Amino acid sequence: MTTQILQLSDFHLLKNRADELRGVPTADCLMDLLTLVRTNYSAADLFVFTGDIAAYGDVEAYQQTRELFADLLPRCVMIPGNHDDSDLMREVLPERIAGSSGPVTFACDVAGWRMIGLDSHVAGAVHGELSGEQIAWLADELSQHADQPTLLFMHHPPISVASVWLDRIMLRNANELAEVLHAAPQVRGIFCGHVHQEFSGMLSAIPVHTTPATAIQFSPHTEELEFDHLPPGFRVIELDGDAMHTHIVRLPELKYPAT
Repeated sequence: MTTQILQLSDFHLLKNRADELRGVPTADCLMDLLTLVRTNYSAADLFVFTGDIAAYGDVEAYQQTRELFADLLPRCVMIPGNHDDSDLMREVLPERIAGSSGPVTFACDVAGWRMIGLDSHVAGAVHGELSGEQIAWLADELSQHADQPTLLFMHHPPISVASVWLDRIMLRNANELAEVLHAAPQVRGIFCGHVHQEFSGMLSAIPVHTTPATAIQFSPHTEELEFDHLPPGFRVIELDGDAMHTHIVRLPELKYPAT
């Protein structure tokens, strides 16, 4: 039987549900997507949030997340993005985040596969980096579960997405990550957010996929910020034995163009 994992990223929720970001009611966009999720993917085995849950780190954004995902929350795991406040994430969603301090990470088994979430948030910065503590933790995780096919999740992509302004704010120490992964052939894919668009590339021999935001979309291959006219979306990852397939699902129309 096929196992489904949904990756949702970059909610950019605001202090109040009615508030708008660049003319876009981000909470309404997320609610529209969740209607689609509950209609077609309610039986998904895991929901992964890959950061920027909040637009400005407001506690209300995490409270909205708890409310909007109430029935799905036991199947949710999450990591922070550059806009998030990890302490507030832990305060509002303590049962979904391991530990009382340090990086917000996760590691769990789904259908015989290992899922690992990494925290690339750097306080006060837009770019990402993995701390030495996390690099060591990841190496240990991969060593202990060397016989399990594995997927990694993080906010900042460790590769170029061929967009000048976005490439300035990617993961800064991708080489250190690649060095660890070189000794871990069980890693089958890396899934990221941050860039508000679909993109695929490679880190060494490992596929890297980015995922559209649940609200505002960025145009690809640009020198500076431009907004795309594609609807919000999320990523579906399907596991069937040792095989993995993935695709993007979007809303049927763009109701709220960014300005």
